[in-house]
Amino acid sequence: MFLKLHHSDGSEQLFRLTRKSTIVGRHPDCEVNLNDPAVSRHHFQIYQVGENFFAEDLNSNNGTVINGRTIDNPTRLYHLDSILCCDFQLTFVTEPDSASEFEGTRQYKKKKRSKEKETGEGSGSEKVVASLSTDSQSESKRLAHNTEAKLRALSTISSDMGGMLDGDHLVSHLLTAIFNLYPQARSAVVLLVDPRTRKPNIAGQRNHKGEDEINTPLSSTIVKRVMETGDGILIENVLKDKQFESSESLQTSLIRSMICVPWKGQDGHPAGIIHIDTDIPGEYFTKDDLDVSTTVAAQAGLAFQRARLYEEVHHAYQYANRIVETARSPLVVVNAGFQVVTANRSFYERFGLKLATTEGKELWELGDGQWNHPSLRSRLEQTLTTNRELIDLELEAEFPKTGRHVLLISARRIREDSRVARSTPEAELLISIQDITMRVQAEEKVHELNTELSHASRSSLIGTMAAGIAHELHQPLTSIVNFSGGCQTVLEDDSRVNGLNPSVRSDLLSSLQDIESEAMRCGKVMKSIRNFIKRREVNRQFHSIKEIISDAIKLARLSTDGGDIQLNTDVDNDLPDVWVDKIQVTQVILNLLVNAFEAINEQPSGDGKVTLRCALTEDNDVEVTVYDTGPGIKEEILERVFNQFITTKDDGLGIGLAISRTIAEAHGKQLNVDSNSDNGTAFSFTLGTREAEVSNATTFA
Repeated sequence: MFLKLHHSDGSEQLFRLTRKSTIVGRHPDCEVNLNDPAVSRHHFQIYQVGENFFAEDLNSNNGTVINGRTIDNPTRLYHLDSILCCDFQLTFVTEPDSASEFEGTRQYKKKKRSKEKETGEGSGSEKVVASLSTDSQSESKRLAHNTEAKLRALSTISSDMGGMLDGDHLVSHLLTAIFNLYPQARSAVVLLVDPRTRKPNIAGQRNHKGEDEINTPLSSTIVKRVMETGDGILIENVLKDKQFESSESLQTSLIRSMICVPWKGQDGHPAGIIHIDTDIPGEYFTKDDLDVSTTVAAQAGLAFQRARLYEEVHHAYQYANRIVETARSPLVVVNAGFQVVTANRSFYERFGLKLATTEGKELWELGDGQWNHPSLRSRLEQTLTTNRELIDLELEAEFPKTGRHVLLISARRIREDSRVARSTPEAELLISIQDITMRVQAEEKVHELNTELSHASRSSLIGTMAAGIAHELHQPLTSIVNFSGGCQTVLEDDSRVNGLNPSVRSDLLSSLQDIESEAMRCGKVMKSIRNFIKRREVNRQFHSIKEIISDAIKLARLSTDGGDIQLNTDVDNDLPDVWVDKIQVTQVILNLLVNAFEAINEQPSGDGKVTLRCALTEDNDVEVTVYDTGPGIKEEILERVFNQFITTKDDGLGIGLAISRTIAEAHGKQLNVDSNSDNGTAFSFTLGTREAEVSNATTFA
């Protein structure tokens, strides 16, 4: 690496940067000594970090300027970067050949502005902002026309911009590169086209003094033509170019020569524009300059496209990451070895885990091994190797810090390419976990409440049944008393006791048999009542539907004033046994019969009949139908008849049909109703004749 010092007489002095740090200043011990009072004793330093070199101002009085910009912080140096230290011009070069072939750097003299009015072409009275110094003018011209040097600079520009992903940095570096290529340039502007409005907006501008916040004059005519045609424009001499005589902004400006070139986006339309101008008479841009600028613009377009793509990907990543982090469902990504790659906040919080002890660990090792279950391992292995998505595997586990969890686990490979082998790092799994603990607890609570409600419904029938039970037990008990009294009378008569004849013995035995028979009948009735109201768990077995119907009819006769109502039973022969909870199904039929009897009693005449039909369906299920010829159910109530607390009775609770439908649905079927005022009401439901399948949910602790 070298630092080249340009003297005012046109000579050059080359310093090899062999140390880690090179000090430039007025003090004699400086490696590069600049003997001028304006230069500070230790003005600035150039130091190396790895393969890169940086310039740093050492709190000098007059500052250090790189490529026209005063530096406040350490600044990385690139090939052919210009360094201005007071009145001393230096250049940073990377190779000896580049140093020897260096073509010079633009230097400016302070010059008193002339306010003379232009008198015509070539009058020499043009207003200038800056002019080339006499001693560097020949070198600047050689740079402007030395294609080899410009190609070297172009290669450096392409290399430097290739690794830049920040748009603002790209604009700044592009402006610096333009002044390195064209020392005669007065100003340079970079415009970026808004993809929505298709309008070019200034992204950065700079003049030859290194000032960024300037108001650079732009010709709307030129920019508009570039936008419309997509081609670059070169105006070698503004005052002689007749095609732009109508452009007032060009004719009245100080511009003497200019280049305006676009770069195109993926849609083929201009995505950005580089605008360069000079105000120095005779220092005109050439066709070669246009070609070089077009190449620079193309390189800039690629760099801006990369930067924009990087920004879009970065924003998309941040957006997706915010969504993942705020998702309530725990999410975790594992690699082909089932090691945790990343997880969201919900995963850590839900299962009491920490980042330091989770990432990089195998899923099976987390916590106390709750995830190390054969079913889960097998299904995840299958998803990883076959690319078949895992959906809602139900698992239950006890976590030490957060307690019991019931989980639904789903997983899929992040990459859909089936060619990615299982053993490659790309074959990652995204595991989504839905915690259904509260839902399961709620369902368990609902089941418990339904059990309680069912029990309450059965218990509520006891009051109604009590009168019927008393009536039904009255005659057997009377018979028991009478038979018992008769036996006592016979036994108290000594004459009849002694030498009992066979006839008397027969009478006593017959009476005792009647007593036993009636007592047994009372016992059966009481047992049926006790079984009906007893709180119990669901117990499904195969039962005879005829026995269930018989028990329900007996209880229905006791439950309501339906003794005189005609009840017809139509039960098919040879019906298969049904897979049911006998007590629950008896409750449903009982409730339907009681409702039917009450519907008949509501009619003024009290006439009507109830039919209980039981038949085999096409699906080999047993259908039970209870039909009455009562007044029917009102239309406004019919659609809500199965809702809780909906009733047509003055003293009804409105829970019987709701419970009956719940029981029917628990047996895998539905309770249906058909009612009208002409034909009465029919309730029907079906009962399965095959054993239900056992749930396939996996449970582990």
